[in-house]
Amino acid sequence: MSKLSAKLMEWLAAHDDQLVRFRTPIPVEKLATEVNEAPTEISKFLADNSELVFHLWGHTYKGRTTRSKPYCLRLNGVDTVGLDWEDSVVGAAEAMFRRQGYQTARELGNEAHLASLIVKPDLTRLTSGVNQRDLWALRQRDEHIELIIIEAKGKEAYEFDHYCFAEALAQVFPVPAEPLSLLLGTKRGSGHGLCWQYAKRLYTAWLEAGFKPTITVALLLPEWTPDIVWSGGKIRHIPDAFYSRPLAEFRQFLTTGETASQIGKYQ
Repeated sequence: MSKLSAKLMEWLAAHDDQLVRFRTPIPVEKLATEVNEAPTEISKFLADNSELVFHLWGHTYKGRTTRSKPYCLRLNGVDTVGLDWEDSVVGAAEAMFRRQGYQTARELGNEAHLASLIVKPDLTRLTSGVNQRDLWALRQRDEHIELIIIEAKGKEAYEFDHYCFAEALAQVFPVPAEPLSLLLGTKRGSGHGLCWQYAKRLYTAWLEAGFKPTITVALLLPEWTPDIVWSGGKIRHIPDAFYSRPLAEFRQFLTTGETASQIGKYQ
């Protein structure tokens, strides 16, 4: 382990109870000041990816906390860093949209939000909820409205890559039960596709109001390589990104119309 890698690992460990700091991108200049290293050297080191810098965060489930979240420190912008944690991935996308002049908001999607947007396409008037659609970005120029509705997924335990991908996909599009069950590896009903449903409602309402809307729904996933994952109760290095397997199969389907054989076993 290099000296810089050790310092960055130590810096991450110091954030063991401050994961929330990574909800928004951290400037490399700020990180450089905190670890007393040159920002150019940090950027070069993280871009190289030959030594992955990570910390094993805790996860609480049913009152029991285990260390099972090996989030890696990544460059997530021209001069910022973050993690492959879901909120951090969303934060990187949000920063990018803001640089391009979009309004942004997280966790929107209830009836009050939609009613407000139909009356006036403005995200600044809305209050975030809980467990709704992860990121919204809106930009208006005269009668033209651009809206992006995003569902995001961060890194989870390695064996759940297909499950997490399918869960997120079903929140974006109304995926039928059979292909969704194959991806999830367990019998499930059709996906609700709320992002798609919201897009259709807003598109129709804005057209009727005289606007010219362009609405995009999207699935946002971390795709850094190589990666460190939690697998079988221990840390495991893999040469590809966490979501490489389901993404490859999904892209094959989009290109050829063919699906892979059954992914998981029904449980």
